[in-house]
Amino acid sequence: VREGEKPRIEDFSVESIYYDATSGAWQSGGDITDMLLSDPSYTFLMVSYLLEEMNMRHLQLFREADRYAKEKGYSFYLLTASDANVVGNWEQQNRTGFQFAHADERTLKTMIRSNPGLMLLKEGTVIGKWDDSKVPSFDKFQLIIK
Repeated sequence: VREGEKPRIEDFSVESIYYDATSGAWQSGGDITDMLLSDPSYTFLMVSYLLEEMNMRHLQLFREADRYAKEKGYSFYLLTASDANVVGNWEQQNRTGFQFAHADERTLKTMIRSNPGLMLLKEGTVIGKWDDSKVPSFDKFQLIIK
């Protein structure tokens, strides 16, 4: 038995969203798709197709996942189809410190059904995915990530 080919998601494109201190506004940045899919380390993707419709009940679990990722030197992004202004307003209200990125709404809904959800990638391969109420604790991540 040989390993099958890893299918690439067609039309999958991710752009960074960042706060530009000079202009005082949130902006769309460059394409980070290849960086996300080729990272040899682990990448955490919090997926919220629309921030304005996101279930906020378990936001603390995502904050803890972000903190874990930062402590271990892994990337953590919140992917959303919401525009940069919505991202800015959301971040101003919630003050998470997340790194944000933009992707197509349909693609994000295909990736994970809950809003939000969490995916763990390594070199573009999905290692795990969880809906908002099932995001693992630090201890469980250490069992998943070897």
